[in-house]
Amino acid sequence: MFNYPIPATNEPGRTSPGGTNFARAKASRRSAALRSLLRASVAAAALLAGAQLAQAGGVVERASPLPDPDFSSPAADQSWNGFFMGASLGYGIGDTSVTGGSGNFDFDNEGTFGSVYLGHDWQFGNFLLGIEGEWGGGDISGGETIAATNLSTDLNWMAAIRARAGVLLGPALLLYATGGYAWADTDLVARGATNFTVSENLSGYQLGGGAEFRFAPQWALRLDYVYTDLEDENITAGGTTNNFDPDFHLARAGLTLRF
Repeated sequence: MFNYPIPATNEPGRTSPGGTNFARAKASRRSAALRSLLRASVAAAALLAGAQLAQAGGVVERASPLPDPDFSSPAADQSWNGFFMGASLGYGIGDTSVTGGSGNFDFDNEGTFGSVYLGHDWQFGNFLLGIEGEWGGGDISGGETIAATNLSTDLNWMAAIRARAGVLLGPALLLYATGGYAWADTDLVARGATNFTVSENLSGYQLGGGAEFRFAPQWALRLDYVYTDLEDENITAGGTTNNFDPDFHLARAGLTLRF
């Protein structure tokens, strides 16, 4: 029987198949294989996804930056030159100063007011010049009782012609200032110890501004403010003379048709 020497596992420089260095080498090879498999899987998934997108006609693009905000409307990208007409409805508040034989005092006026208007605009690049006339009516009234007599005013109707100048902030949004001349039919009334009703046509000036937004090729929404200062008027009744001086502010919304 022959006996062959078997190297000891703890002999320097040598290891058995179950030794520590062998285990580390085996683990390293396994890790490398796993990494290779993972890279291959990722590459295959990318190729598959690309093939599916190509088959479906999909295209991956970088996200576009958000566009700058503007006040445009797809239906309103056209000239502001031409005629227009419209109607508006709003509310007015005002003040009437009274001086004379009945004393010196003020009273408030308020009420609704509606109007129709017609005009023409000329556009010069982003700037606009125009003219318009309007006529309207309502019930802007108020009064004060002094010495057993109630003095009041009542605005029946008003007409005006105004120029306007504006700037376009976009194809669809116009900001403008306006000013002109106004005529108004106003009742000056006294009831009580003294009684009279006088209907006077007063005139004066108007100043204001507004904005229009075109939401369709021929249609626009309008918001405006107009201040009206009517001339003062002396009224003599029952041996007493009083001076009436009315003015008022209007805020309105309107709908405009452009031609």
